[in-house]
Amino acid sequence: MLFVNLACSGADGLGDHSVVKVVPSLWARAVDDGKNCWVSGLSPAEGEPEYNPFDYAIAQLPSTLNQAASTAICASSLCEFLSEAFRLLTPEDRSLYLGIMLQSNRFSRFLKYAASTRSHHNGDHGLVLHTAETVANVLLGFLAASPWQRSIGKPAFDLSLTLLAALLHDAAKVDDYYRLAPDVYSTNLNCKLLGHEQTMLKWIAAACSNSGNYPLKRELQLEHAICAVKRQHDQSGARKRKTPESFVLHEADCASARAFDKGEKSVLLAHHFVRGESA
Repeated sequence: MLFVNLACSGADGLGDHSVVKVVPSLWARAVDDGKNCWVSGLSPAEGEPEYNPFDYAIAQLPSTLNQAASTAICASSLCEFLSEAFRLLTPEDRSLYLGIMLQSNRFSRFLKYAASTRSHHNGDHGLVLHTAETVANVLLGFLAASPWQRSIGKPAFDLSLTLLAALLHDAAKVDDYYRLAPDVYSTNLNCKLLGHEQTMLKWIAAACSNSGNYPLKRELQLEHAICAVKRQHDQSGARKRKTPESFVLHEADCASARAFDKGEKSVLLAHHFVRGESA
């Protein structure tokens, strides 16, 4: 069960209610029947341990999303892919993601915003597309690992932690940008003085403090994966990448950006993680 804030609704009798409870199966059936609502925000009902925000993300996305090549991505299949990726997280990692992204309308803005102002994925919904591509690249890296390593339970890197880092790595850009018009973004003071990586550190620290039970070592590994750099700068506090997760995330992130800049087909389509439609 979750709460849906409706900015307006159709002929479903909900026009007088700003918040309604929705059961996932009923929501899916309504969408299949062509009933659409303008959704201004999503938040879970209290005591819903299995809440998966990507199960409902389609409510805030258009039917297709454009990418660098000539094929558009089916938004519902994108949400299905991200939903399955979210289920691969450990319970503690899922809980931390929700503790971070369900604050201050962050998740809704994450679905809407661009991933950059002038570089890769710089249009509306670019942030969720780039994030999904980064997640896909992480999964491909995991599948390419030694079968022997996986069989003995010692993979080359922690999949759940790396997927969590991939889902979060650029999410704080929603506090870095002004959306001036459709597909038009400008940086703000937070971007100029702090930046999305340092902002994400604050978000992670706050969520861990609020939960009180997220392991400190894991918190540090997550923060390192997101913020580590190629060359260490001791005076500034930046640290050179040291963990497998930080290297995997960096390559997955860069691969998505490179493919976009070259006009290549999205990894999501190339490896059939999602469905495409001719643009």
